[in-house]
Amino acid sequence: MFEDCAWFAPFLETCTATKLPWAHTGAPRSFEAFPPVEAFDALLAEYRTGARRGYERAAAVAPRSTRGGR
Repeated sequence: MFEDCAWFAPFLETCTATKLPWAHTGAPRSFEAFPPVEAFDALLAEYRTGARRGYERAAAVAPRSTRGGR
């Protein structure tokens, strides 16, 4: 599925209260449990905005073979 995952960056990590101390995702949003329902709208809006920018950057630097198709 992800032969080359260099283009992917996690946006959100959950349940960090039980994560291993050496496990880091680099996600800009982190929650010790699941985020509160009231935060979903803002998180989704932020993700949509950032995801568009990230995909555009990734497409610009990704080798042609990772842009889809073979």
